[in-house]
Amino acid sequence: MQRKIKSADISLFTQQLKSLIKSKVKLLPALNILYEQTNKGAMKEVIHKLYDAVAKGKMFSQSLGEYPHLFPPLYVSIIKTGESVGRLEEALIQISAFMSSQEELKRKIQAALAYPIFMFLMGVVTILVLFTFVIPRLGVIFTDFGENLPLPTKILLQGGKIFSNVWFWVILAVIGLLGFFSFSRRENPQSSATIKQLKMNLPFLGKIMKNEALARFARSLVLLLNGGVSVFEALKVAAPSLDNYQMIKEIEQAREKVISGLSLSDAMHNLRSFPPYFKRMVSVGEKSENLQEVLEELANGYSQQVEIDLKMATSLIEPAIILVLGLILGAVIIAMLLPIFQMNLLAR
Repeated sequence: MQRKIKSADISLFTQQLKSLIKSKVKLLPALNILYEQTNKGAMKEVIHKLYDAVAKGKMFSQSLGEYPHLFPPLYVSIIKTGESVGRLEEALIQISAFMSSQEELKRKIQAALAYPIFMFLMGVVTILVLFTFVIPRLGVIFTDFGENLPLPTKILLQGGKIFSNVWFWVILAVIGLLGFFSFSRRENPQSSATIKQLKMNLPFLGKIMKNEALARFARSLVLLLNGGVSVFEALKVAAPSLDNYQMIKEIEQAREKVISGLSLSDAMHNLRSFPPYFKRMVSVGEKSENLQEVLEELANGYSQQVEIDLKMATSLIEPAIILVLGLILGAVIIAMLLPIFQMNLLAR
């Protein structure tokens, strides 16, 4: 059930609930309204269970905590804080703004990568069609040449011959691997974390992912601190948003130092995974007693850097894909034309 619900569905649910609560509708009637107007079966069932739990006397935050894959600790913590001080509306406004910013950044990343990925897939399909269907049939034309074919043409024809026999199994293996990784990410959080860790170690993509994680972490801290959560508790709740084992481990170590009495900037001073600028700005925020504002600036700055890096990456990836495809197609054409040139030379 939970796997069918996307983060965009949770964001929409939060926005609609915020609007209803802001319009002075009580929580139970608001949940009932959302249940009646929701078309998606999986989300409808979740809202129904939330309604039943609250109707039986459970706190709303406690009910949300029953669905950790849908409502992460950050979400539940803010709702819990809002409930405890009678400011559920403010809590929902904060979460809605946070989720909207996250969805907006995600959409920008997807939009930036859509065209290069489309070009890459079309190039792969073109090459597969060439080697699977076109080249083996063109090979019939050169049967009279026998062993006199140029080496590039022999290699190309042999490659096409082999690939025409195994292409189905290659595609099946690729689909199987993609399915396996997708299943592992859903069922095994540790496997998903390992994949993300590997991505963050890639030369250029790693930088983009790390900046995106820092922006998300800073926004999470702002959300929690504005909600009245203590610094050490905010670090615990916000740490998973980093999606990086090493960075999460370092934040946990920093949290222990904060509990023992150190300031946040002192606790983060020796964290190797965090850039010096991030740590320096945290120190500035603490000294000026404007930590939330500084963290908000950090989040906005890293989000903007992600957008800049994505634009640069796509501007480089597109010509690179065109160049590679051009070289491959050019090599195929030359290999096919070489026997004809050779035949013309012999005729002269």
